[in-house]
Amino acid sequence: MLQQLCWMCPAALPTKRELKLHLGTEHQRLDLVCPWCVEDTPTTMCRPYDLKRHVGRWYDGIADGINPDIFTEAGAFYLALFTKDYI
Repeated sequence: MLQQLCWMCPAALPTKRELKLHLGTEHQRLDLVCPWCVEDTPTTMCRPYDLKRHVGRWYDGIADGINPDIFTEAGAFYLALFTKDYI
C-alpha cells in the first residue's frame, strides 16, 4: 500500500484520510475561517459542520442566501485558512 507522506513533518500515514486527520490535529492546517467575522483574530473552525452552525447562529440572515455546498467538505476548500494544504 502506498504511504501518504506529510509535507509538514516526517510522518507517513497509511491512508489519505489518516493524513487529513494528522494535518488537522497535529498541524492545525485544515482550519476554516468565517468570512463574516472581521475581528483582529479571525474566527476559525476545524470542520465544515462547525462553520455552518456558527454562521447559522450568528449570521442567520446571511446564511439563508448561501449555497449550502460551501459547508461541505469539498466546498470548505474556499474558506480554508491554508488552501494549499486543504485536500
